[in-house]
Amino acid sequence: MTMEKQYLRQVINYINNTGSLCDKFGCFSKIYNMTTENIYGFLKNYDLKDKRVLTVSGSGDQRLNAYFLGAKNVTCFDINPLTKFHMEMKDKAIVNLNFEKFINFFDIYSRRYGTYYEPLDYRLFDAFKAKLSDETRIFFDYVINSTDVQDYNIYYGFENNLDMLKNANSYLNPDGFDKMKKIMKDKKVEYIETEIEELPYIIKGEKYDMILLSNISDYIHSIYGVDGLRYFRETIDKLADNLELNGVMQVGYIYSKYSSFNDVGDFRFKEERDKYFPSSTFSSVLVDSYGNLDFKDEVITYQKTK
Repeated sequence: MTMEKQYLRQVINYINNTGSLCDKFGCFSKIYNMTTENIYGFLKNYDLKDKRVLTVSGSGDQRLNAYFLGAKNVTCFDINPLTKFHMEMKDKAIVNLNFEKFINFFDIYSRRYGTYYEPLDYRLFDAFKAKLSDETRIFFDYVINSTDVQDYNIYYGFENNLDMLKNANSYLNPDGFDKMKKIMKDKKVEYIETEIEELPYIIKGEKYDMILLSNISDYIHSIYGVDGLRYFRETIDKLADNLELNGVMQVGYIYSKYSSFNDVGDFRFKEERDKYFPSSTFSSVLVDSYGNLDFKDEVITYQKTK
């Protein structure tokens, strides 16, 4: 039995017993349906043509935007193996559905496009499920056709408003979607299951032109515990060895606004961050906020210059 099938059996049993996936990051975590970051607003500033990219899996949108901008190869990593299933399903949905059906399927709402289908609608899924690997098809067959499981039991709930998401995602407009459809036709999901602390040891010797860490920086206090900023900096220094000369690492993503319910670490506070991530070494890039275009999110980056 493959690791995927072992995990598949475990996760289905977990959902059967609990009725939902876990809200905290881990092997039974909920999945990000779509991005909550302005990925395209950041990546469009770089030349990714024929470049190698390493990225957090998350919603899969870092990977899609990198390919949209010309990346030759994108490898993903995540602690949650379900992200691999989600990315594969997203690929096949892009290739096999039209734009309107795609946004309906992934619960993206818009006044312009009517909601003729339910999120994860079985009629749309049936149109492309034969294209999926056995593990991905079995998992989503279970989720979609089980009367006890709804999409909100496996996905984090966010405002999937097309007017917001189209600014953060290159492919969420009809023309961009058509381009993405051609790009993803023959792409495979390249995936590493790992925690961020172990990643440098797994990819030792590999070189990338860009490394994207999404907003892992929000959770370093949970990952590393006391002195999380110091331990995170040690991980970043190790990952810097995997950058090509002039390669860029997106170290952190700082939202313009955090909910009072967010359990977020000290990386977002400049005074604390500067103790380990000084501006002399790490740059700051502002992008339009995913949630409110009147505000700016901050992306912290490192470039290898020697």
